Amino acid sequence: MTYEKIKEGLEDWGYDAVICDAGVVTTIDVDGSEFPVNISLNERGDEVEFDCAFASIGDFVQEDDVEQSAVSAWWLLAQNTKIQPFAIGALDTEDGIDATDPVVLVDSRSVEQCILYDVMGDLRRALKFLLPHMG
Repeated sequence: MTYEKIKEGLEDWGYDAVICDAGVVTTIDVDGSEFPVNISLNERGDEVEFDCAFASIGDFVQEDDVEQSAVSAWWLLAQNTKIQPFAIGALDTEDGIDATDPVVLVDSRSVEQCILYDVMGDLRRALKFLLPHMG
């Protein structure tokens, strides 16, 4: 699998895609909102990795409410069983995690099992489930 093949596959399904240094970038539309999707190959080239930043930590967690923050964090973790094969993650920055850091959906598939149409469908389903729960 190459970045060119990934780009062509996305375009065949109607997605605009661009090849960049880190892989292929596209967007996914969910109910009129667009979210960025980054697609890359791992170092060995045998897995295709997907991530989609769809919110910030502050959309789920109130910084000044420690108890609510803990509840929100546990709620997000619990949703992983409902949005499989994607999983929720937070991108930590050098300054530590704060309310502006992105919350992402991540997944990886072996090159042999990566069917872009199915992956994008799984991603759309996960986003449709999570978006109504954002603050």
